[in-house]
Amino acid sequence: YLALLASALPLSAQTLLELPLGAEVTLSESTERSSYELPIGLFAQNSVEFERLTGAVRRQVWRIDEAQAGPGVLLAVLSQQIADAGFSEEFVCMAEACGGVDFRVAIEVAPEPAMHVNSFDYGYAAFAREPDERVSILVSEGGGAAYIQMIEVGPSSSAFEDVTISTRGSLA
Repeated sequence: YLALLASALPLSAQTLLELPLGAEVTLSESTERSSYELPIGLFAQNSVEFERLTGAVRRQVWRIDEAQAGPGVLLAVLSQQIADAGFSEEFVCMAEACGGVDFRVAIEVAPEPAMHVNSFDYGYAAFAREPDERVSILVSEGGGAAYIQMIEVGPSSSAFEDVTISTRGSLA
Protein backbone atom coordinates (compact mmCIF):
# COMPACT_ATOMS: atom_id res chain seq x y z
CA TYR A 1 0.00 0.00 0.00
CA LEU A 2 2.99 2.33 0.35
CA ALA A 3 3.21 2.83 -3.41
CA LEU A 4 -0.48 3.74 -3.45
CA LEU A 5 -0.05 6.28 -0.68
CA ALA A 6 2.96 7.82 -2.42
CA SER A 7 1.15 7.88 -5.77
CA ALA A 8 -1.64 9.88 -4.16
CA LEU A 9 0.61 12.98 -4.19
CA PRO A 10 0.23 15.79 -5.11
CA LEU A 11 -3.10 16.57 -3.50
CA SER A 12 -5.74 18.97 -4.65
CA ALA A 13 -6.17 22.18 -2.70
CA GLN A 14 -9.20 20.80 -0.84
CA THR A 15 -7.79 17.36 0.06
CA LEU A 16 -5.85 16.81 3.26
CA LEU A 17 -5.21 13.07 2.86
CA GLU A 18 -5.66 10.61 0.05
CA LEU A 19 -5.76 7.02 1.27
CA PRO A 20 -5.51 3.86 -0.83
CA LEU A 21 -8.45 1.84 -2.05
CA GLY A 22 -9.50 -0.46 0.76
CA ALA A 23 -9.14 2.12 3.53
CA GLU A 24 -12.16 1.60 5.77
CA VAL A 25 -13.57 4.32 8.02
CA THR A 26 -13.93 2.83 11.49
CA LEU A 27 -14.84 6.08 13.27
CA SER A 28 -15.98 9.49 12.08
CA GLU A 29 -17.45 12.15 14.33
CA SER A 30 -17.58 15.93 14.21
CA THR A 31 -18.67 18.56 16.68
CA GLU A 32 -19.04 22.23 15.85
CA ARG A 33 -17.94 23.39 19.32
CA SER A 34 -15.68 21.17 21.39
CA SER A 35 -12.17 20.92 22.77
CA TYR A 36 -9.13 18.76 22.19
CA GLU A 37 -5.89 18.37 24.12
CA LEU A 38 -3.30 18.32 21.30
CA PRO A 39 -0.12 16.50 22.39
CA ILE A 40 2.89 18.70 21.57
CA GLY A 41 5.61 17.08 23.66
CA LEU A 42 7.06 13.81 24.84
CA PHE A 43 5.98 11.96 27.96
CA ALA A 44 8.38 13.31 30.61
CA GLN A 45 8.14 13.90 34.34
CA ASN A 46 4.91 11.88 34.47
CA SER A 47 3.01 13.94 31.90
CA VAL A 48 2.67 14.98 28.27
CA GLU A 49 2.67 18.62 27.20
CA PHE A 50 -0.66 19.52 25.59
CA GLU A 51 -2.07 22.54 23.78
CA ARG A 52 -5.74 22.96 24.72
CA LEU A 53 -7.74 23.80 21.61
CA THR A 54 -11.38 24.78 21.20
CA GLY A 55 -13.47 25.02 18.07
CA ALA A 56 -14.88 22.56 15.58
CA VAL A 57 -13.35 19.12 16.11
CA ARG A 58 -13.39 16.19 13.68
CA ARG A 59 -12.15 12.76 14.75
CA GLN A 60 -11.59 10.08 12.08
CA VAL A 61 -10.03 6.62 12.10
CA TRP A 62 -9.25 4.34 9.17
CA ARG A 63 -8.15 0.72 8.91
CA ILE A 64 -6.10 -0.42 5.93
CA ASP A 65 -5.80 -4.19 5.55
CA GLU A 66 -2.60 -5.88 4.44
CA ALA A 67 -0.28 -3.39 6.13
CA GLN A 68 3.41 -3.98 5.49
CA ALA A 69 5.33 -0.71 5.48
CA GLY A 70 5.48 -0.08 9.22
CA PRO A 71 4.33 2.94 11.22
CA GLY A 72 7.45 5.00 10.49
CA VAL A 73 6.99 4.86 6.73
CA LEU A 74 3.23 5.37 7.00
CA LEU A 75 3.73 8.40 9.25
CA ALA A 76 6.27 9.89 6.81
CA VAL A 77 3.96 9.52 3.81
CA LEU A 78 0.92 10.96 5.61
CA SER A 79 3.00 13.79 7.11
CA GLN A 80 4.13 14.77 3.62
CA GLN A 81 0.51 14.87 2.42
CA ILE A 82 -0.44 17.12 5.36
CA ALA A 83 2.57 19.38 4.71
CA ASP A 84 1.57 19.59 1.04
CA ALA A 85 -1.82 20.89 2.21
CA GLY A 86 -0.05 23.86 3.85
CA PHE A 87 0.43 22.61 7.42
CA SER A 88 3.73 22.85 9.28
CA GLU A 89 4.94 20.05 11.50
CA GLU A 90 4.99 21.07 15.18
CA PHE A 91 5.90 17.78 16.83
CA VAL A 92 6.66 14.23 15.73
CA CYS A 93 7.80 11.12 17.55
CA MET A 94 7.89 7.35 17.34
CA ALA A 95 6.80 5.00 20.15
CA GLU A 96 9.89 4.70 22.38
CA ALA A 97 10.97 8.31 21.76
CA CYS A 98 7.42 9.57 22.51
CA GLY A 99 7.49 7.92 25.91
CA GLY A 100 6.25 4.48 24.94
CA VAL A 101 3.21 3.11 26.71
CA ASP A 102 2.97 6.19 28.97
CA PHE A 103 2.56 8.59 26.02
CA ARG A 104 0.02 6.33 24.35
CA VAL A 105 -2.04 6.09 27.55
CA ALA A 106 -1.88 9.86 28.18
CA ILE A 107 -3.19 10.95 24.76
CA GLU A 108 -6.66 10.67 23.26
CA VAL A 109 -7.04 7.43 21.30
CA ALA A 110 -10.27 6.08 19.82
CA PRO A 111 -11.29 2.82 21.51
CA GLU A 112 -10.79 -0.66 20.05
CA PRO A 113 -11.82 -1.98 17.62
CA ALA A 114 -12.02 1.34 15.75
CA MET A 115 -8.34 2.12 16.53
CA HIS A 116 -5.62 -0.31 17.48
CA VAL A 117 -2.31 0.95 18.83
CA ASN A 118 0.68 -1.28 19.39
CA SER A 119 2.14 0.60 22.38
CA PHE A 120 5.65 -0.34 21.29
CA ASP A 121 5.36 0.47 17.57
CA TYR A 122 3.42 3.61 16.66
CA GLY A 123 4.03 7.08 15.30
CA TYR A 124 2.50 10.44 16.19
CA ALA A 125 2.68 13.90 14.62
CA ALA A 126 1.02 17.28 15.23
CA PHE A 127 0.65 20.01 12.60
CA ALA A 128 -0.49 23.64 12.49
CA ARG A 129 -1.78 25.95 9.81
CA GLU A 130 -2.44 29.53 10.68
CA PRO A 131 -4.35 31.13 11.96
CA ASP A 132 -6.05 28.43 14.04
CA GLU A 133 -6.11 25.02 12.38
CA ARG A 134 -4.44 21.97 13.93
CA VAL A 135 -4.17 18.31 12.91
CA SER A 136 -2.79 15.31 14.75
CA ILE A 137 -2.20 11.85 13.35
CA LEU A 138 -1.49 8.62 15.18
CA VAL A 139 -0.51 5.53 13.18
CA SER A 140 0.09 1.94 14.19
CA GLU A 141 -0.16 -1.57 12.84
CA GLY A 142 -1.54 -4.77 14.28
CA GLY A 143 -3.15 -7.96 13.09
CA GLY A 144 -1.94 -7.33 9.56
CA ALA A 145 -3.70 -3.96 9.30
CA ALA A 146 -2.60 -0.33 9.55
CA TYR A 147 -4.62 2.11 11.64
CA ILE A 148 -4.69 5.87 11.17
CA GLN A 149 -6.31 8.25 13.64
CA MET A 150 -6.61 11.90 12.61
CA ILE A 151 -8.03 14.67 14.78
CA GLU A 152 -8.59 18.09 13.24
CA VAL A 153 -9.46 21.34 15.03
CA GLY A 154 -10.53 24.47 13.19
CA PRO A 155 -12.63 27.60 13.59
CA SER A 156 -15.61 25.80 12.01
CA SER A 157 -16.32 22.46 10.39
CA SER A 158 -16.26 24.17 6.99
CA ALA A 159 -12.49 24.56 7.45
CA PHE A 160 -11.97 20.78 7.36
CA GLU A 161 -10.52 19.39 4.18
CA ASP A 162 -11.50 16.15 2.51
CA VAL A 163 -9.94 12.77 2.97
CA THR A 164 -10.36 10.76 -0.19
CA ILE A 165 -9.94 7.10 -1.03
CA SER A 166 -7.84 6.53 -4.14
CA THR A 167 -9.21 4.26 -6.82
CA ARG A 168 -5.77 3.84 -8.38
CA GLY A 169 -5.33 0.26 -7.24
CA SER A 170 -5.70 -2.20 -4.41
CA LEU A 171 -3.64 -3.05 -1.38
CA ALA A 172 -2.58 -6.42 -2.74
